[in-house]
Amino acid sequence: MRHILFLCLLMIWLPVSAQDRIEQAIDTSEQTTRESARSQARIDQLDDETRRKLEAYRQAIWERQQLEVYSEQLEELQRIQVQDVTRLREGLVAMYILTLDGGTAAIWDHTLGQWSELPATHRSMIRQGIRIAREVAAPELLELPVPAPGHAEDLS
Repeated sequence: MRHILFLCLLMIWLPVSAQDRIEQAIDTSEQTTRESARSQARIDQLDDETRRKLEAYRQAIWERQQLEVYSEQLEELQRIQVQDVTRLREGLVAMYILTLDGGTAAIWDHTLGQWSELPATHRSMIRQGIRIAREVAAPELLELPVPAPGHAEDLS
């Protein structure tokens, strides 16, 4: 009888023990699934943050490049302003400059490849030519020195 009782208890206990193991396995599986979902949410969050930072970095690089171009343009403008000059080109015949303060006038010497200063007497004519070119003065005949014939193609 003891054996029978033992067998009965064993038969009752075994299914309960197996059921406990199954429930434990299910609980472990559910817990693993929840942890995986939390991990995936964190990965998604980090991925979104990384993408935002990458886009901000790319935007900063683009802005830096634009600022460099703008800076180069400003440097060129400053360089031109320092050369405090206005250029007057008479077709393919001659090219003249007048400093912004009007103190110096020059003509491009194609044979030397540089500007040659003109006497002060030509400053007013160059100034008048610039006014005509800007259409703030009526056209008129200008008396200015011109290079020798045959060299006009060097000005283009």
